[in-house]
Amino acid sequence: MTQESKPRVLMLSTSYPVSEGSLSGLFVQSLAGALRKSTVVSVVAPDDSFGETVKTDGLSVVKFRYAPKSMQLLAHSPGGVPAQLRRNKFYYLVLPVFIVSYLFSALRKARSIDLVQANWAFSSIVGFVVKKLFRIPLVTTLRGEDVRPTNGLVSQLLLRFSLWASDAVVVVSEEMRTILLKQYPECADKCVAIMNGVSELFHLAEKPSPIDCSEPLKLVFVGSLIPRKNVAQILTALKCVHDSGVDFIFTVVGDGSELSSLQSLVAELSLGDRVRFLGAVSPLEVASYLGAADVYVSASLHEGRPNSVLEAMSAGCCCVLSDIPGHRELVEGGLVVYFLWMVPCRW
Repeated sequence: MTQESKPRVLMLSTSYPVSEGSLSGLFVQSLAGALRKSTVVSVVAPDDSFGETVKTDGLSVVKFRYAPKSMQLLAHSPGGVPAQLRRNKFYYLVLPVFIVSYLFSALRKARSIDLVQANWAFSSIVGFVVKKLFRIPLVTTLRGEDVRPTNGLVSQLLLRFSLWASDAVVVVSEEMRTILLKQYPECADKCVAIMNGVSELFHLAEKPSPIDCSEPLKLVFVGSLIPRKNVAQILTALKCVHDSGVDFIFTVVGDGSELSSLQSLVAELSLGDRVRFLGAVSPLEVASYLGAADVYVSASLHEGRPNSVLEAMSAGCCCVLSDIPGHRELVEGGLVVYFLWMVPCRW
């Protein structure tokens, strides 16, 4: 198929690695790369506060400005736009400029486009305008943050709008589709689950078996340090493990608003020599840490289909997970490994 004969897709996303070294929305970038095999993809995403060099990887990427460079923190911080709005009410003042700039950038790229693909319910607002003006279909991909049972009124209205405005809706797990259709059964014909995959980076050599008991047990967590990830509960449980005499090292890979409080909690629990915070690292480094770990731990309160758990499984980690729908779907046979805090501190 020639470049001229391929369908042309306009991808809208509030999270995308628009600068060298950015780790924002890498899974959206992977989606764009996969679509590029059979389509011509153009990406519209917000600018960030980092470097100036755009990572295109052969794609047409447009980043839009919505504030002075140093203040462009609304979209690319851990947890994305919803987390930032909850964290700092100032960003509600920036939001109208963000939406208008997003829309104008999308409209400029929408000529000769055959399909609009919006990532997250928020982007469906812009996608709907493009759809109406250019008379092209809109497909929206929803992820865990969009279908949280505890979402507030604004998020619920945004989700409802997204379902109404889209010609097709893709969710990343069967659990998400089930939850969605319980609330909105009228959307059954337009809602489909397409599972996300795992990069070959994480398909590492098999780990040695059995685990060397002469070495500390190596535990790892990968993800944004935001309240929904519930890392504080992991640390509280590990205090019981420490007091029982089990030797371990817990590596936390990721950054976010909870970092300071988690570091304080580590000091309070006297786990300073057992817990290390690495901050955000490259995918290659994530693969390396998962490959070296014995156990991956997730205490999330809500997930869609968590990439980090899939990556940990692919890297050969034993996964200890909280009992939530997004985790249950990944456990074969419906069995759930209950997290350590479900058991009293008697070892």
